[in-house]
Amino acid sequence: MTRFAIRGLLSRKLRTALTALAIVLGVAMISGTYVLTDSIDQAFDRIFTDIRQGSNAV
Repeated sequence: MTRFAIRGLLSRKLRTALTALAIVLGVAMISGTYVLTDSIDQAFDRIFTDIRQGSNAV
């Protein structure tokens, strides 16, 4: 069974390489989205913390 799968992968090298590339790019884009979201969230927290420090609101 494994030999059949490997033979199928090796017979279509370009399709296998492009599929692997698509998976890698997809994972990288999702990870990048999480990093960007966290960075924006921290930036807004910092901005509003700085604004609140200068005022005395009840």
